[in-house]
Amino acid sequence: MTGQYSFKNGLQNIATIGPGTTEHIPFENPTMAELLKEQQYSTHMLGKWHLGYAAWNMTPTGRGFDSYFGYMQGMGDYYNHTILDGYDFWDNQDDIHTKVMNEYSTGLYDKTVHKILDAYNQSSKAEPLFIYMAFQTVHTPIEISPNTYDECNGITYDGRKIYCNKMQYLDNTILDYVNAFKAYDLWDDTLVIFSTDNGGMPYWEDKPNSPVVSYGCNMPHRAGKATLFEGGVHGIGAIAGGDNVIPSHLRGTQSNILAHAIDWLPTVLAGVIGAKLPDNVPFDGISMWDALMNPTQSKALWNRTTLYIDIEKNGTFAGVIDGDMKFFQGEQMYTAYFPCNGTYTPYDNTSDTDTVWLFNLKNDPGEYNNLAKDNPDLVKKYQNMIYDFIENDGYVPEQDDTMQIDSNPIFHNGVWAPFLN
Repeated sequence: MTGQYSFKNGLQNIATIGPGTTEHIPFENPTMAELLKEQQYSTHMLGKWHLGYAAWNMTPTGRGFDSYFGYMQGMGDYYNHTILDGYDFWDNQDDIHTKVMNEYSTGLYDKTVHKILDAYNQSSKAEPLFIYMAFQTVHTPIEISPNTYDECNGITYDGRKIYCNKMQYLDNTILDYVNAFKAYDLWDDTLVIFSTDNGGMPYWEDKPNSPVVSYGCNMPHRAGKATLFEGGVHGIGAIAGGDNVIPSHLRGTQSNILAHAIDWLPTVLAGVIGAKLPDNVPFDGISMWDALMNPTQSKALWNRTTLYIDIEKNGTFAGVIDGDMKFFQGEQMYTAYFPCNGTYTPYDNTSDTDTVWLFNLKNDPGEYNNLAKDNPDLVKKYQNMIYDFIENDGYVPEQDDTMQIDSNPIFHNGVWAPFLN
């Protein structure tokens, strides 16, 4: 959302932003929506915000979006729209949880996108359109979707089958979006970006109702979400769109450049629409557009060889990719491999006591062979790189994650609502 590392916003806490805290995107760091408003875009957001809500100016409509429809916490029930002991579902600044009670969130987003497109089609304004859709699927809780699908019938493991049906519902919703853009004659000039913030959360311990246990699969990568292994940080992105945006000869091509979610902001602003990024903002992201539009020249057009994957707790939980090498340190939540659709076998990750990790990703993409003990000089090099970033490159310690008493839903009609004046 900012084109900057989370650890330059103070939002890198692996526990994420909890209900009732004052954590938020610092106001000096512009969001993609705020920058697109400067380019005369109509901006709309749906889904999960989770970037601060203690005051209205921290929420989507306070950070550049003309409209917002969704929930502001990190997770929630797909049907009753609760988290812990409070409700959380909004239309702009209106609490609407009673109006949407027992309606599946993904279906609600589908209806709302149609409303946005219909209003846009009828508008006399000529402003371009930006929609940021942060789907709830497939975050926990893994609840049964309204529909079941033949594609999931062959899965015998109940949790994984529910997970599959939720994903099929999401796939069909995205197809409906594409068809809607085509029906309104918008598709030829539309760019669609699919991105992720982390790998899947597998069923890594035998606690089916835990908020940090799910049914994701990252094979052949190791571990998953909330760890610094490839299963946690190696995501998949994709772009699609009309012929006026993506030349037909590029359809089906792939790119393996070393990229990050921070790159989407400069890609959209500078690469796609040709806007000049503000000089007074220390962006970490780089526009990928030239490299993606010219895949045969990507090596010459893309020169990033180093990427920090996280820096938390003043560097004690941190990692960096440097060329073929990947280094990270800190105790990981879990460390095993989780086969897709397999029967869960309890795994005691306390038996894996390593807290310093070094891998050659070119030779060992599955991260089987920890090279740290045999390469102390490389370990020291990467630790020094991390500590140098902390000292000289804008690292911001984690924001205060204390739950504020005034935030309690009992003071806000049972709702997790902004609580600062």
